[in-house]
Amino acid sequence: VTGGRVLFRSPEVLSPSSAPVRGSLGSGNADPHQHQPPPAEAQAEQDWGAVAEVVIQETAGGAQARPKPAAPVEIPVITYSQAWTHFFAGGKWRGSEIRRPPPNQTFLEKLITPRLNADLSDERRFIFHFQKVALDHSILEHRRVLLTIYAHLTGEPATGSTTGDRFQRIGFQGSDPATDLRSSGMFALLQCLFFVSEAPAQCRAFFATAASATHEFPFVLLSINFTAMVLDLVRDKILHRQANQRRSLAEVAHRVYLGLFSKFVEEWKAKPTRSIEEWDELRRTLRKWVRGNAGTALAHGLQMT
Repeated sequence: VTGGRVLFRSPEVLSPSSAPVRGSLGSGNADPHQHQPPPAEAQAEQDWGAVAEVVIQETAGGAQARPKPAAPVEIPVITYSQAWTHFFAGGKWRGSEIRRPPPNQTFLEKLITPRLNADLSDERRFIFHFQKVALDHSILEHRRVLLTIYAHLTGEPATGSTTGDRFQRIGFQGSDPATDLRSSGMFALLQCLFFVSEAPAQCRAFFATAASATHEFPFVLLSINFTAMVLDLVRDKILHRQANQRRSLAEVAHRVYLGLFSKFVEEWKAKPTRSIEEWDELRRTLRKWVRGNAGTALAHGLQMT
């Protein structure tokens, strides 16, 4: 986005003590006569409430970043399969999961939603955990994921610091990518890495659209938005049926993310030119579409690889 006129305001940092951020999950003054959820459920809802899409606003200034310098060293790239093996199969996350957030479902949805197969429960717990893990510049595997994405999109070597103004080129708002990842954590980077690894040609084509003069958009910032939408689907058990059929909740979540990205680019390019000010309305449309068409989004994502 040119001229420094658009700020992508990320939600609060995810932490157990964060104040609840309702965002798209609801807002408004509490009714003293309403039933109050038990403390554990309320805490889980607060934890999940911090996951929200990045909101775009006009501003006279640029984003405020908090650079964390890292030594400019060569970092080996990492594939999605390698990252999944390290972060999930390695099992170091076990014991640090967050409480499972309560689903936002109607009574009818609760009746017709299938239970997730028991052998997929670890994947669900991992997703809930990894969306709260912040990008840590001191962790080698975190740096490898970020620099692999940067190298793939730009064609530059996966070297140097994991902070700096160059990350604005791929759609971060400032010099520290960790700032923009507060809403969906490392799970947002993991989904972007899945795109880079599993559909590299399509990923480069979408990035070329993002960098075009007529249809410019911040690639990574919108990617984070799509991850937030997918996290809502996981929370609300909307992907259970597809996950049980394909025997993987993570894979379904990633491919629905690809389908969302594909749907966005299709809609974005439907007009001769686009302005980023049109994103907010399209974001609301996409959120509504994917909740009612998760199967279609999955099919789109499967076609991309």
